[in-house]
Amino acid sequence: MQGVLSVEGTLFLPCKISRRSKMRRKFVVVLSVFLTVLILSATLAGCGKPAKNAEYEEFEQVIKTVLENSVDRMGKDEKQIKASESVKAARQKVFAKGDDAPGLTAFAENEGDGLFDIIAEYSDAVQVMEENYVKGYFELVSQTTMSLPLIAGDALRTYPKVKNFYGVSVGCREEGIFLKAEKEGTSFIVKVYTGGGNFYEEYFVMKLNYNGATDFSFTVYDVAEENAQLNRGAYEMFYYGDSELNFLNFIRGESNTAVYYQNGTDYYLDSADAVEKLYAIVKDEFASIDFAAIKELGTAPDFTINGEQWAECYIKYINGGEHFGAQDGQFDIKNGVLYGWTGKDEDCPSSVTLPSVRSIYYELRFPEHVKELVIPATVQSVKVEKGELERLEGEKLPSQDKTLVECPLKYFTLNLNSENGDYRFLDTISVSGGSALFHTQNNCLYSSQDGMLLYVAGAQSRTSLDLNGEVSQGALLCFEWGSFSALRVCPLPTEVYTRRG
Repeated sequence: MQGVLSVEGTLFLPCKISRRSKMRRKFVVVLSVFLTVLILSATLAGCGKPAKNAEYEEFEQVIKTVLENSVDRMGKDEKQIKASESVKAARQKVFAKGDDAPGLTAFAENEGDGLFDIIAEYSDAVQVMEENYVKGYFELVSQTTMSLPLIAGDALRTYPKVKNFYGVSVGCREEGIFLKAEKEGTSFIVKVYTGGGNFYEEYFVMKLNYNGATDFSFTVYDVAEENAQLNRGAYEMFYYGDSELNFLNFIRGESNTAVYYQNGTDYYLDSADAVEKLYAIVKDEFASIDFAAIKELGTAPDFTINGEQWAECYIKYINGGEHFGAQDGQFDIKNGVLYGWTGKDEDCPSSVTLPSVRSIYYELRFPEHVKELVIPATVQSVKVEKGELERLEGEKLPSQDKTLVECPLKYFTLNLNSENGDYRFLDTISVSGGSALFHTQNNCLYSSQDGMLLYVAGAQSRTSLDLNGEVSQGALLCFEWGSFSALRVCPLPTEVYTRRG
């Protein structure tokens, strides 16, 4: 008897099979199949197993430790820290001169007092804010210069299986993120360029000096050019944080404001003069940023990760993935636009003052227990995706265009998310300063442009209401689902009766 057998690429030539060779033949076939399956299993296992990357593992541990012992601790055990000791430690570690300066380059002799000394000069002008106010500003730090390198490094070791991390540039074109991390002694430097994909053009540089879990400091430099599409002017933003729980953020060019956190208290300072003095201390660092070199990361990165691979690694680090616990609550800010609150609802205070952003999303969302909302005068526009605006305007075939565009105020809504899906409404709403976009009267929010009623707060206690102009979709929701049991003077808009049937 003759035959030809082929098992997974192993060819057995025609031969005469005798009775004596049957057992041997069976053994050869079984062995061949076993070896083939073994090889395939090893190959498939190797495809999903990350490469050993000691540099990345070191960086990952350092960043996790820094976040756990700085931003994540804000609002928790900070009462144990004395302000005088914190400020002294911050000055010694970050604002030293000469070659011993760990976090920043040396400062000029006449600029040696430090950032917190300047802040102290304006102590009479600051506002004490609610808990976690400053923490929301540092979301940008945790989600860009800290979390993005973790995602990129994990993708590097998992897909191209790169075994080194420092000095290796990596990007994801679908996301529009490109970066490189470097190490110099006990200092780590991260450079990030965003542009295209889901991000607008922006530059980030982080310098982290790390001597241990209780001895570190970091600075972040964020630079953005003018963006007409976002209705955003050019700005330079600076962040500072350390293991003693001192945090400072200021923005120069748009709002000229500063926020800082010391001794367990959140502060807000609206002073262009103070910001200019703060900027004078760090201006040389901003001037030393090589924007062309950072932008080059987006042109020719050493390795490119596709969108699907990036997404797989993203979920490991954001919002309770396997590497970090559930995300603490904070303001949800993307590309300079405030979307509301993200993370743990219980971290959100009942009285909320929005950060000094320039734009807010057309559906602003907060947890249901929020009772009071203050909108700063810095808010100059409401944004919505172009395709979503087409849907709101009634187009039959709206596009999927995600470009943010100006949203008519008649579509602006404030949503308080409840567990059972019921509508909840604020007790109080107000606008701080002279806003060109909004104004409030009798606990109602109006458009400063045409007087349209946008939101009605305090429905249950309201006994009267003047309706002299147009009513927005958001205000109609207040009338439709709010309890106006005490209202005696004003008839509800006709649209409400039409909706209720």
